[in-house]
Amino acid sequence: MDFGWENPSVALLIGRKERKMYIIDEVYQRYLTTDEFAQKIKDMIERWQVPRNITLYCDPSSPGSIQELYNHGLNAKPAERRQVMEGIRLCQGYKIYIYDKCENFKKEIRNYKFEQDKEGNILEKPVKAFDHAMDAMRYVVQSTGLRTLKPASSSIEDEEFQDYE
Repeated sequence: MDFGWENPSVALLIGRKERKMYIIDEVYQRYLTTDEFAQKIKDMIERWQVPRNITLYCDPSSPGSIQELYNHGLNAKPAERRQVMEGIRLCQGYKIYIYDKCENFKKEIRNYKFEQDKEGNILEKPVKAFDHAMDAMRYVVQSTGLRTLKPASSSIEDEEFQDYE
């Protein structure tokens, strides 16, 4: 999860099957209080019949927000701290499928770019734009390798998702 105010707060429901990652649902909204964000996450968990104790891996630079979500009964934990590029490389090990309703995730993945130097060489540093859902995905992958995040209520069929490499 990525916390925001001016920028959106983002929570993703992610599943996996072998080396495939499924972006199933999203909470993506600006100006959410922690109470509102917690309720939207609970609604998403209930909608997909995911166990209520599912671990939510959060931006580790926001310990206060993590504690507030925990106080709301969510199993919120700080994501494992890694270098951004290390987390991106871990994500690149998955073929990504995006459920049609995850419009914000699709918009971000299409617009995610890396900085360039004066000569036009691509640097190993993402541009700080269109990165909130990408960060939320990275926090999950770098903390778990997606070992335990298959939704309990539904079988996953590749045809339901838009394919992104």
